[in-house]
Amino acid sequence: MKEEFRKQDKIALRGSSSILLGTVGALLGAVVAGAVVLCISQLGYVSWFGGVVMGGLVMGGYKVFAGRIQKIGIIISAIIMLAAMYLINRLDWALMIQRYFTPDMFGMEGTKLSLSFTFKNVVAIVETANLQADYFKNLGLQLLFTFICGLVTSIGVVQWDKNSFLAYPIGEEKQDVQDAGLPYTDSFGDAEE
Repeated sequence: MKEEFRKQDKIALRGSSSILLGTVGALLGAVVAGAVVLCISQLGYVSWFGGVVMGGLVMGGYKVFAGRIQKIGIIISAIIMLAAMYLINRLDWALMIQRYFTPDMFGMEGTKLSLSFTFKNVVAIVETANLQADYFKNLGLQLLFTFICGLVTSIGVVQWDKNSFLAYPIGEEKQDVQDAGLPYTDSFGDAEE
């Protein structure tokens, strides 16, 4: 019972988390990371670097806006990362299709397809062009890189969150902490009663 109160005291000292603000931060991070990943994709590459950027910016955005990371924050961030990568892959293919059907985007040559039309109909156009294997391979690789790199980044951000609120009283402060009924942790992590 006493251990449960200590854990609650530590959580209270670390501050509360705002899920709504964290979600906004994760969405903003996904937008910025999405721009980076789209630029890499438009150059013709599928890179693990995009997964690292997506994981770092989404998890970092959640942490900065929420104040701290909780399990629900990791789940929300993971969903946002995967959804963002799906949309980015779709936008990447829509831009490629638009470019293919409109060779000179600023001139009058080629069939003009709007970006919104191609974005909505990417899968149908890919099926018509018999490019399903390439489309789903690209999507699978991007989701895989995002999942793996996002998982690694999530672990790093959670460790950062755990260590970001540590404070070690020195000298006279040690007695003040013990008088307040809080557990004292020395610089080696040993708790004293």
